[in-house]
Amino acid sequence: MAWQLDPYHSSTAGVAVNSAMEEQAAFYICQPEQLAHAGVKGLQSRDYHLDPAPSPDNKQVQQIQLFFTDSASAKAGRAAIEGWHSNCTAGPSQKTASTPDGTAYLVTNGGTTHHEYFVQRGAVIDSIVITGYDAAAPSVKGTSQDKATLGAMASLLCAYNSAC
Repeated sequence: MAWQLDPYHSSTAGVAVNSAMEEQAAFYICQPEQLAHAGVKGLQSRDYHLDPAPSPDNKQVQQIQLFFTDSASAKAGRAAIEGWHSNCTAGPSQKTASTPDGTAYLVTNGGTTHHEYFVQRGAVIDSIVITGYDAAAPSVKGTSQDKATLGAMASLLCAYNSAC
């Protein structure tokens, strides 16, 4: 099985936060407010699924890039995300790794586990959310590679002309 881009659930937003983005803005389990309140000016979102899809499909991966006006705004946005995790009402949030430009969290909410990665480069925050439901939840809980994952995400953001 391999991860494939899900063409039916992919979306992109332009340079502004629009009403459609506001309606579907709860991308992160600990997010208490709309993304615009964290300074986000736009986003790109991609959903992935396993191919061939298991039955039932109980894992999902989403990549979200958050765009800000400038680097200082993105840094403030990352601080807001860290604040969401320190005050998470959806379940206990555990910081599993951090680098100078990124942080990984693990949040368990009932039978669902959310593994979230955030890396900031310039005016962009790249994030990956891996969600495991029911029987898949334990496989999402592995944290031994979190620091390496953050480093790989940061190196890939250099392709977007961000400072490296």
